[in-house]
Amino acid sequence: MGSNLSALANVDFGTGIISGALNIANEIGNFLQPNATGIRAQDATTVVNAAAAAMQVNDNEFLANPTPANQQAALAAFMSWWQWEITELAQFGGPGTKALNERAPGGKYDQWKDHYYPIYNYKFPTVASTSTSVSSGGSATSNTASTGVVASGGFDITSILPLLLVGIAVFAFMGAED
Repeated sequence: MGSNLSALANVDFGTGIISGALNIANEIGNFLQPNATGIRAQDATTVVNAAAAAMQVNDNEFLANPTPANQQAALAAFMSWWQWEITELAQFGGPGTKALNERAPGGKYDQWKDHYYPIYNYKFPTVASTSTSVSSGGSATSNTASTGVVASGGFDITSILPLLLVGIAVFAFMGAED
């Protein structure tokens, strides 16, 4: 019995207890410290909510006075907000990438579909023109209104420019991931 007690006397119980206490303190600290990914996700949400609100104001301002000049200004404003959103979300790593992908064309909250394309594809009302033809007898024979939209021929790079910019931004953003 004496040899068993002497063997126990040589065991350092203090190291085990201190180590266990440090592990418990570390776990409590981890629990109480905010999760960095959670904070980045919250910050990314704040950014996308701010951009969406600004884009909605932009939409409303354009629709309140839809002119070709205001259309170009509204499209430029959208692109500015989109670029701001990309820049801000790049700071948040994975959560920022997820938020951007969800708002890119085809994403869950497609901001292009909701804000850019309605302005870009806006159909301005056409002014009806009245045409009257006169027969050889001197009397008017018809009175017709024309409300067609004149289409221009050829390829216009500006029609795909937004998609090119999105593609470039997404690739650049994916390279900036954690």
